[in-house]
This record gives sequence, C-alpha cells and structure tokens, in this order.
Amino acid sequence: MRSRWESSDNPWPAYDERVGCRTPREALLRAVAALEADGRTAGKALDLGAGNGRDALELLRRGWAVTAIDGQQSGLEEIEAAAKTLPGQLILRCDAMQR
Repeated sequence: MRSRWESSDNPWPAYDERVGCRTPREALLRAVAALEADGRTAGKALDLGAGNGRDALELLRRGWAVTAIDGQQSGLEEIEAAAKTLPGQLILRCDAMQR
C-alpha cells in the first residue's frame, strides 16, 4: 500500500525533475554572500524540503555541513550522488510530513 506521499497525486517528483538543473535560489546566494562579507566562513545548515539539492549542493561546494531532509528518497539519492566529490559534510534524512 502506498503512503499519501507516494501516491500518483504527489507533485514533488515532477517538480524536482523540472528544477533539477537550476541554480541555487537567489535568497540563499545573497545570505551566504552576506555571511562571507561579514567574515564568516562555512557553518552548519539545515535544508528542509531539500528536493534534489539545488541549495544543499551549493552549500556543500562552499564547505558547509548540511543536513538535508526531504520526504522523497529519490531526491536525497540524487543529492548523495552529486555530493560525493564536494568538500562539505552531508547528512541525509527521509522524513515525510504527516498531514
């Protein structure tokens, strides 16, 4: 039996596929730039709803320790594969929110 998160009406896998090659969100880039301008280096980040990692991967590239949480295992697997050569530390957790 499928959970509600694995049902055919779940929009997230299709969304992740559409945005898979997109750059990190502008808000993330501005926030990291502000921290760097203030003399701060990489730190720890929590990416809730990480999808396939467009923001988490950017943080990892910059040496951050990232905990990426998402309800779709497939997106987390994409993050794991892409992160193998990146300098940051990665923790993955699949956790579907209950309605």
